[in-house]
Amino acid sequence: MKKFALFILILAMAALAMPVSAQTANDKQPYYGYEKVVIGSQTWMAPDYINLEAFPPLGGKLSERDARILQLHKEPLKTEGWYVNEIRGRRTFEVIWLDKGTMVWASNASGEPRYLASCGNRISFLLAHQITYMTSPVVEKTTEAAPIVSENSGGYTMPGWLRSLWHGLWNLFLFLLALALVAMLLALAFVLGRELYENLTGRSRDVQPQPQARPRPMGPRPIVEGPAPVPPPPAASFHRYGPYDHVMIDDEGTKGYRVTGVNGDTEIPLGTFKWAQTENASDQGEYVVVMV
Repeated sequence: MKKFALFILILAMAALAMPVSAQTANDKQPYYGYEKVVIGSQTWMAPDYINLEAFPPLGGKLSERDARILQLHKEPLKTEGWYVNEIRGRRTFEVIWLDKGTMVWASNASGEPRYLASCGNRISFLLAHQITYMTSPVVEKTTEAAPIVSENSGGYTMPGWLRSLWHGLWNLFLFLLALALVAMLLALAFVLGRELYENLTGRSRDVQPQPQARPRPMGPRPIVEGPAPVPPPPAASFHRYGPYDHVMIDDEGTKGYRVTGVNGDTEIPLGTFKWAQTENASDQGEYVVVMV
């Protein structure tokens, strides 16, 4: 029991330490020249010179209405070279090569390219001084940024309120899980502390007293009076009647046998018996033997 409780305690401490270590790892910036930018409920790692608040990643192609709101116009890229392009799945940016003539959405005021027209990815110039120390992966020369959003998908992304609700529920679940782990730790600490205290003080749990056998008294055993024995059934007795000129025996079922002696025209009822049988009396007629 003690080893099992200690094992559960170690598992609970490891589970509580996992979110802390994961958060510590996420707080570190993976690339030099990058900074953490929070857009809505998402955290992006972007080059420190890109203004994501004014022109955030949209998650899909721009519509004409979005372009008017952001004050953008569509034009071919005037200068080929290395640019930084968003990676939506990883919420960071990579360095890619864009050819001259690639269609982009550019700012009306400065003319700086902001988004790729083919997929809506957020792009920006790669500054010359950033090339020496930016460690973002460089991909092969291409004319379009990946991933490409299909024409029919429209670049659908999860609404902000739904993302906020999801993150809120997830945080609530983690909070309840932490409370459960804390309660488990307290219970295990109480059990281990009590066991340790009992071992140190020499106390043990209450032992139920065992019943003691009383000595058997000496002398003759007392006679216990019980119910009177049932007397045996009386022995069957047989009688013989007669002689009669004729004996009639009628079977009356459960009542027995009704026996009648006949002398001439006179019938003499003898009674009802359990069993009856006639015997030959020679010239005198018949006897009847009955069981009473």
